[in-house]
Amino acid sequence: MAVGNVAVPDIIYPIEGIKLSATAAGVRYKDRDDLVVIEIADTATTAVVTTKNTFCAAPVRVLREHFAKASPRYLVTNTGNANAGTGADGKRRAVDICAALASKAGVDSNAILPFSTGVIGEPLNSDAIIAGLIMHLPIWGLIIGLPRRMVFAPQIRFRSSLAKKSTWRVLAIM
Repeated sequence: MAVGNVAVPDIIYPIEGIKLSATAAGVRYKDRDDLVVIEIADTATTAVVTTKNTFCAAPVRVLREHFAKASPRYLVTNTGNANAGTGADGKRRAVDICAALASKAGVDSNAILPFSTGVIGEPLNSDAIIAGLIMHLPIWGLIIGLPRRMVFAPQIRFRSSLAKKSTWRVLAIM
């Protein structure tokens, strides 16, 4: 896991079918990029691997529920707060974030997968995340605003010992 200041590569190659945007929403600190939205093409094949821990964080529980009902179209990730150990309130906040992005993107909220990383046991600042989604992250014509930086990307190929095929057209969430 990368910790601290990690250099951004000089060249980031596009991946067909994937669009990414990041912004500073103020989840924990001001002026630090802490919110990422990834749009996945509706034709993409997706796979999800999560923890087997019974006491997993709210975003993991919501992700599992959503993935069982729909193919993901958007991944929303915040840093600064893991939304873990927060009980029903944490789950409600994760669901609210998914609903806000789904409303802006015009998709079912089950097509949104939430991810959080950071401090454990504190309530997630979902208001800052929702405001960040509305004000800063463009979903290519669906959300008004300009990103601080944006990467347009196409197709992820990877090898997996779990896969029956050696190469997939897939987005893997691990």
